[in-house]
Amino acid sequence: MFLVIPDLIRIQPNVSVEKMLCRNFPGFMAFPALFLYYNTFIIVLLQALQLDTQVKSTIQPET
Repeated sequence: MFLVIPDLIRIQPNVSVEKMLCRNFPGFMAFPALFLYYNTFIIVLLQALQLDTQVKSTIQPET
């Protein structure tokens, strides 16, 4: 969890910066950059959700 939280804190303020950068790119550069950027954001969110479910399953084991 300590690895995931700094990633979320680091990524969120950079969204506006990425959009500004992608406006200056040519069109064929903007879409791959945004795709890769939001893809990493989604992966981090999925890892956080996966860790959350793992912690819950260890606290309350299914019967």
